[in-house]
Amino acid sequence: MVAMTENPSQSAELLLLIRSRHPIILLRTLEEERAEVLIQNVCQELILPLFIWTVTDGLVSMNRANNDDLDPRIAALAESVGGKESETRTAARALAAVATRPGEGVYVFKDLVSQLTDPAVRRRLLDLAPQFATGTRSLIILSAGPVDWPAELERWVATFHLKLPDERQLAEIVRDACQSLSKTGRVKAELTRSQYQQLVNSLRGLTGYEATLAINRAIVEDDRLDADDLPRLLNVKKEIVSRKGLLEFIAPDQSLRDVGGLENLKNWLERRRTGYTVEGRKFGLTAPRGLLLLGVQGCGK
Repeated sequence: MVAMTENPSQSAELLLLIRSRHPIILLRTLEEERAEVLIQNVCQELILPLFIWTVTDGLVSMNRANNDDLDPRIAALAESVGGKESETRTAARALAAVATRPGEGVYVFKDLVSQLTDPAVRRRLLDLAPQFATGTRSLIILSAGPVDWPAELERWVATFHLKLPDERQLAEIVRDACQSLSKTGRVKAELTRSQYQQLVNSLRGLTGYEATLAINRAIVEDDRLDADDLPRLLNVKKEIVSRKGLLEFIAPDQSLRDVGGLENLKNWLERRRTGYTVEGRKFGLTAPRGLLLLGVQGCGK
């Protein structure tokens, strides 16, 4: 599991959805492990028992008595769902078991999207939705992509997007990777603050696992993390992005010195250079997010 501290705003958003009594929450993410950690933390804060369903294991309580991190108040609330775990491997039976369990709780279904064509599953969801809307009970469905909901279910569903790791989380990944690999006694980190920031920015757009994979590859190739790893890291990122088949990653190999004219634009960018630095962000500067060049054809845009 990728070790990182989750974005507080993400936790607050999910907490609000559960407290607002949304009966069904579609959690969009490619990172099931990160989503599970986030949900566990929110359940701890709300003092709610948590159950997770997969087609392989059935419906499993995450409120184990031997969990030292579990709030004892949650353990007291966590009654097992009806039926044995082996008897809840089908979605319809798992939802039926959830329907028989009284009290509050959060139920995470990891493989439910593929089961939505089953009339019994749709019927169970329709029966559960109005029941869950009257108390702090939420059914969280994990999905990597959008879901084509049946019309009768759509009105009960709220969508939550688990964002990709931000700069702080990516920095944690780099730090943890260095610490983990340095236990061998061979890895050396030799980066200036500017190079370190450039490395972290190079990981933007990747999932936590992908960022960890990229940084590990950069380190183990020569047992060090230095300026030579920056282009190597971009190549790894290019490989990862190209596998998805939707985007093409082009590493920049030119600078403003290669652009003729546009002196006003260059001066504008130079004045805002500090907005991209760590010091600038600490000071409260916001980095420019976009630029519109307007002019007739052939004027040098």
